[in-house]
Amino acid sequence: MAVPPKVSLETRAKIRYRLDLAVSLSEWEPPEDDPRTQVKGGLQLDTHKAIGAIETKSLEGKEQKLASPVWIGMQLIIGLGPLLLGLTGAVVAGIYLFRHCNELDIVNRSLIGGGASAGLVAGFLYLTKFGLFVSSAYAVKVGRASILRRVDSLFSGLEDDLVAVELYSPEK
Repeated sequence: MAVPPKVSLETRAKIRYRLDLAVSLSEWEPPEDDPRTQVKGGLQLDTHKAIGAIETKSLEGKEQKLASPVWIGMQLIIGLGPLLLGLTGAVVAGIYLFRHCNELDIVNRSLIGGGASAGLVAGFLYLTKFGLFVSSAYAVKVGRASILRRVDSLFSGLEDDLVAVELYSPEK
């Protein structure tokens, strides 16, 4: 395990403990909780004052889904399209090189192979640097537009200050 020397022995022991590796350090006890997941703030609700009913409605047949199969397909094309084109080009170039290897000189073979490799690398770089972001941004845009078309929605889909919150019982 490569750890910089400025990291304390206690931190090293915690890391090894989280990785399920044997740890032996004098006067050290394994932590009870994991500091990477913690409660940032609590919300105390008085259950006696909370009056009301929760109503869950099925959207089947009434409202458009936020992510239809067509939109998911568009996300895949946006995110993976260039990588699939690069992979297809590399396969075609590989087959061409295999079939015409004796007819081509070393310069042409290098250009075809290098171009195919560059296309594959460019498609992978697009996926990791831009494709995931662009396809996610597309999904958010389409989801917000879908919320705008809903008649009985509590939110308009235009709010930028909404934050996802997970509520759970502190006893768990």
